[in-house]
Amino acid sequence: MFNSRHGQFLCGVGGKAISVVAVAAMTLSACSVVGPASIDHGRTSYNEVIEDTSRQQALLNVVRVSKGESPLFIDVTEVDAATSAGGTLGSGVTGLGSIANLKSTAGTIAGPVESVTGSVSYQEAPTVRYFPLSGNALIAQVSTPIRPDSLVNLYNSDWPLAAILDLSVNRVTSGYEDYDAAIDAMIDLDAYGALILAATSDDSLTLYPAKRSVTERPAKCDGKQAEDAARIVDVLWRRLAYYIDGSSGAISSITIRSKASGGSNGRNKPPFLQTRSALGVMKVAADPTQRPSIAFLPPEDVRRIIDDYNARLVFCRQLFYTLAPTVYHPSVFGHGGEPTELTETERQVAGVISQPDRSLVTMNTEKAVLNPQELRAESDLVNARKFMLIAVSDTPPVSTFASVTHGGKWYYIFDDDEVSKRTLALIVQINTIQAIPTQSAPLTPTISVGAR
Repeated sequence: MFNSRHGQFLCGVGGKAISVVAVAAMTLSACSVVGPASIDHGRTSYNEVIEDTSRQQALLNVVRVSKGESPLFIDVTEVDAATSAGGTLGSGVTGLGSIANLKSTAGTIAGPVESVTGSVSYQEAPTVRYFPLSGNALIAQVSTPIRPDSLVNLYNSDWPLAAILDLSVNRVTSGYEDYDAAIDAMIDLDAYGALILAATSDDSLTLYPAKRSVTERPAKCDGKQAEDAARIVDVLWRRLAYYIDGSSGAISSITIRSKASGGSNGRNKPPFLQTRSALGVMKVAADPTQRPSIAFLPPEDVRRIIDDYNARLVFCRQLFYTLAPTVYHPSVFGHGGEPTELTETERQVAGVISQPDRSLVTMNTEKAVLNPQELRAESDLVNARKFMLIAVSDTPPVSTFASVTHGGKWYYIFDDDEVSKRTLALIVQINTIQAIPTQSAPLTPTISVGAR
């Protein structure tokens, strides 16, 4: 006979209810998987939302800098997600001492009646710690120049060399006008597989040639034949040696120093390698008064540029867009954006940009030393190079990779814009590299998920 019993349990604390042993066993066994299930559900969710908000923050800061405003960084330094599950289970008997009414014809039963009651609860209480960067932490992250070894690590992690150099490097040559020719030579050598980068202990950047078995396909993208690849590589290396070292002899390596060094005449050689800080990366990339590598355009222009890029030969594409100066407003190309008559070299560059089978890395592969007009053409080609397209709209966008609203307008990156997505990720990576450890004590996580 079933006697009256009442029980209550939490995960790991069992109650006695003889008539519902099977139900209790199933419920208690469920408690043993709450912990693993909470990780399976929560870890990916937290990871995704932190990643999404990180790129939104980066995009918002790019927009702010483009308007002359100060960026603000708020890092999610810690997430402590406490998860708990529990339940109650009870049973009872009413009508004790009653006997069945066997003579009744009303279809009722008089006698003891058993009952079972229960409930299950699940609770997740996350504690998220935000760390707004200010004071020394902000200065360290946004004002400290990027170290050469960080540049090499980015390059060895398969980030595109063109974006690394354009965003992060301020100077590599003694002559200001020589910078673009040297940078274009480095990017093209990388396309041929003929460049090796290494950082030295004295914070210098060393370039090593890899001339054997170079890739021949880029020669076609440079407007030449496949058999011209080795000759083009040799020309580009001699160009680097001339504009960086001032030499014209055999090349075993080229070192670009970030610190002054002693010369053979006893005088110090100035540092030619100058890198930017995390803030400098965003400022130069987005500031229309300088030479921006990010373009803010109406959505229809962004769509057209992406489609034109996709129409180019696949193996000739680099991870950047090149906008013809004959098509877009001068503000897209920087230097104040004042409308002026196009120069001869700008028209020459526009003609090359219109060719779908060109890589648009360098204008000239014939000579190691360029004349002033050829240097100007290299500079105009770099001016036309954009690593991110940000659509600007008065209405909320649909299907975007990242979007923010600022000053009453929407700024966003198209979901199929692989070039801009890669560049935004690189900016986030640079901010992460330049970050310093938080000075606040970490939380002591306590996660109660019950006993097994």
